[in-house]
This record gives sequence, structure tokens and C-alpha cells, in this order.
Amino acid sequence: MGASTSNLQFIQEVFPSELAEIRARRETLGTDVTGTDSPGPPSAERGLVGLALSGGGIRSATFGLGVVEVLHMRGLFRLIDYLSTVSGGGYLGSFCMRSTSKA
Repeated sequence: MGASTSNLQFIQEVFPSELAEIRARRETLGTDVTGTDSPGPPSAERGLVGLALSGGGIRSATFGLGVVEVLHMRGLFRLIDYLSTVSGGGYLGSFCMRSTSKA
């Protein structure tokens, strides 16, 4: 009962709010809002984009920084809707979130 109840709560309450935030950010950036106004769970078919920064200490943060720099230089970093980090990737993820929240 607990797992299905929390899954239902996510689909009915959390995810619509999350999509509204993604839609607002995309509208501000002037990017495509397709897939942000229909109900249902997250998926690639919606056009949602995620970036995972792995763990491994400062080496992973350094490697991830190179990836993020290339994405930024090509204008792709702003298209990322979700950011997931573990361990060393958290250093870079925290920096990225701090940098984007100032804008």
C-alpha cells in the first residue's frame, strides 16, 4: 500500500508541480515547452533531459567539469531539466546549481 500510494501522490501532486517549474524555466529561456503540459510520469518521450554526474572524488568533478563546459559552449547546458549527482559529482552539481540560481 505504501509504495503505490506514494507513487500515486507523486503522479498527482509532485510531478505536475515539477512540470510547471520546468515549463516556467523553459519559457524564461525561450526554449521548447513541448511535453510540459500533459499529465503522466517523466520520460524521454516528453523531451525532458537529465544529466548525471558520477562519484569518484575530485577526478569525477574535474571530468564532469569538462563535460559541462562543452555542453555550455554548445548551448546545450540550458536544456537540462534534471541534475543528479553522487559523491564527487556533487561538488560540480552544487556549483552548477549555485551558478544558475544567481542568474
